[in-house]
Amino acid sequence: MRRPMVNLIELAHVVDVLDSIGARSVATKALGAADLNRDMLVSGAGYIPYASMAVMLEAAARALGERHLGVHIGRRFDYNIYGGYSDYVLSAPYLGAALARARRALPLIHPGSDLSLRVDGRNVTIAFSTSVASVLGYRHITEGSLFVIVQAFHHFLGPSWHPLWLEISIEDDGARSLLEEFMQSPLRVGAPHTALVFDKADLRARNPHENDLSRVSTFQEVVAGMSPPIPLTTADALLHLFRLRRAGADFTQDSAAEHLMVGTRTLQRDLRSENTSFREVKARHLTERARALLAESALSVDAVARSLGYREPNSIRRAFQKTIG
Repeated sequence: MRRPMVNLIELAHVVDVLDSIGARSVATKALGAADLNRDMLVSGAGYIPYASMAVMLEAAARALGERHLGVHIGRRFDYNIYGGYSDYVLSAPYLGAALARARRALPLIHPGSDLSLRVDGRNVTIAFSTSVASVLGYRHITEGSLFVIVQAFHHFLGPSWHPLWLEISIEDDGARSLLEEFMQSPLRVGAPHTALVFDKADLRARNPHENDLSRVSTFQEVVAGMSPPIPLTTADALLHLFRLRRAGADFTQDSAAEHLMVGTRTLQRDLRSENTSFREVKARHLTERARALLAESALSVDAVARSLGYREPNSIRRAFQKTIG
């Protein structure tokens, strides 16, 4: 089962926006509340559980005293930070093709999320959904995502374009007034997903920048530019979590489940359905990291064992023998 995750490129940009809204310490402490840190953002490559960003945003919102932080982040968000994904979407010949591209490539930046289109007479609904709606702080992602989606429409239809109306699941008068003010569109609450509704004729809008060859990008080029590969399974997501955190032998199954925002039994069941286990994935990570440290550093076996959380060198030797002989 693919876990909802978000590319570190987006998280790094959100942190930059937070730094522009409040003191740098606000974002730093908010990252810590989600067990993240700024060092993870340096490479810009990789994924974190989407729910972790929701937790981080809620911590920042409380520190800033800003209940609708997602709205303010969304207004400052730059769609172009997605790089190849942005180029692929915004170089489409017309809006309908751009939205189809956005949905096709969404797993590259938001594995486990979905972008759907529904036509109802003259109206078209584009909805963003992910399975972390129950996590405290998800409201900020819900409110901010509307502004991100609208940026693609402005590329084709100009900055004065507005949706017919907006839809969100959260019933909140504060959100209603802010979103209606900044989007200049009415808001309907109680919807199953975050969505915006527009006129079907807009799908035919030509790309006014179609001669800008510097932006032309193919799907294969976008995929090739993603590093590391997208976590497709629970085991992939778990292994990626180990690598991102540089986790050692002391990283527990309960901690991993908490980071992936699932119950421990759910994690066990999902891994079992993929014919593996937490212990096997953890052993693979520790072996990979130990081999890399021994090959690429001057650390002794004892030092490598300590860095990986082993209490004694013999433990790492036994792990090597069991895993790779």
